[in-house]
Amino acid sequence: MTMKKKATGCCRGIQFMNSCYGGTLYQDLKIEYNSSIDHHMKPPYNRTAHQVTIQKDTLLCHILGDEQMGVNSYHHQAVKKLSPDFQEMAFSEDGLIESIYMPSHKFIVGVQWHPEFSYDVDENSRKLIKAFVISV
Repeated sequence: MTMKKKATGCCRGIQFMNSCYGGTLYQDLKIEYNSSIDHHMKPPYNRTAHQVTIQKDTLLCHILGDEQMGVNSYHHQAVKKLSPDFQEMAFSEDGLIESIYMPSHKFIVGVQWHPEFSYDVDENSRKLIKAFVISV
């Protein structure tokens, strides 16, 4: 019997997942990526820093039931070239990849934001964490 793996990577986790499977990263967004969005917000971290657009018919869209979400943002690196083992699920307003998944497994998901910082005030963060915990 083949066991389908599950994992969730937040912030550095999405970067690590992508890098391990052959993708690349922007090493420093301020230097390498021209954007008006501040991806390195100041505290408190349980509030919205910017919006992401979620692609239709993706796992994230099914979990949240929406194609738009406000997220917190505290990073200086991001996915540059996506690994061929992953597919995009969400993008920030400036075009950065904000969420990925591995279609060959039940629940291998990466998000560039921190749902663990905002779960107490954000329903979408709770939905994402709950989906990981109950996925089988």
